[in-house]
Amino acid sequence: MRLYLTLSVFGFAYLTSCEKNDTATIPITPTVVSDNKISPTGLNYQDIEIDNVRKRAVYLRENREIWMGDLNSTTGVFQSNNGQNYLMATNVAPANFNNLNGPEFGANAANWGVYYTKQNGTVYQLWRSTLNGNAGIEMPLTSGTLLRSSVLASTNTQLANTRLIYIRKTDNKIMWLNENTPTIENEIPGAVAGVSGPRTLPSSSDIVFCNSNGQIVLLNTVNNIPTVITNDNGIKTDAFGWNAPEYGGALLIFAIIDQTNVAVYKNNGAAFWERIKTITVDPSSNHPYVYSVEPFVAEGGTKSYFSLHQQKDKVTPPLQTDASIWVWGLDGTRRRCDNGSIARRLDPEFFYGNNEVYLLYNIVVPNSNGNIWEGWSCNTGIKP
Repeated sequence: MRLYLTLSVFGFAYLTSCEKNDTATIPITPTVVSDNKISPTGLNYQDIEIDNVRKRAVYLRENREIWMGDLNSTTGVFQSNNGQNYLMATNVAPANFNNLNGPEFGANAANWGVYYTKQNGTVYQLWRSTLNGNAGIEMPLTSGTLLRSSVLASTNTQLANTRLIYIRKTDNKIMWLNENTPTIENEIPGAVAGVSGPRTLPSSSDIVFCNSNGQIVLLNTVNNIPTVITNDNGIKTDAFGWNAPEYGGALLIFAIIDQTNVAVYKNNGAAFWERIKTITVDPSSNHPYVYSVEPFVAEGGTKSYFSLHQQKDKVTPPLQTDASIWVWGLDGTRRRCDNGSIARRLDPEFFYGNNEVYLLYNIVVPNSNGNIWEGWSCNTGIKP
């Protein structure tokens, strides 16, 4: 998922730097493996998201429908019917200034669903669709006159309820709520949306985000108290957390630094988390800017990787003129996974196949009647 605008509210005082300079920069020749178009010509498969538990993908169509398709674990493409297996929602909000993303999967200890933005009454609100047979059953979660949109959903199955992060556009605040108590809204103080937005953590009820001073913050959702956990140099955006097997399953958090590299942090018991790794763009690449970074673990649960796209221009996606799809390793290795042609690629999402990991992503194709968001799937050569 991507929040394709920057929004900041409030901020924290800037802190002095305390950085460990451990930089992984292992230049390699980009490797093209296999790259396949998975959407029919002329149709939008915008903002593809993956459910790796149920082996499905969900996306937004140009007719404002949300469809879900079964994925083939052997090939990394749709199983049948061009991925139009389950109609999950109709007449939803398009992705524009008032709604910055398409549908999202969410899950908790008891169930799962697809979360999205759609009008309820006079303004956009947060909705959920659950699968009943082969069709989605839609239900509004919020109501009233305040515009709520751009929803992200937690997938932490240790939580009793799915946690939703969203933008309350009426007063430009980034908020969170539990779906079972949607009238109880909580502000994420000082959050900057960036491109990926604040995120829930995989093994915690906390939320991680970056503030307007460019530092990483953890939000305790029990008392809604934020704690700044970094104080080193560089403007940080789009923080994520994951459990890294290279460090005994410890929680690590990364952020994009100055839109050009990825810094990884670990809690070693000091006042601030320690930067243990900095992974940079290959100096020979003509796509020097980094966006849409997400972590995943592969190779039998032994190695950490990042899916991302690199682009030629330092502009908010999808305004770039040329971009490439990559996998970076925590060890500093890099692999380019698209076919190498000039294209406006963005937002890869990882899918665990039977024998390797695939990346599903979009190519934005200019069209006189509006951009076409093609769906693509590329091999990575990495074992799941």
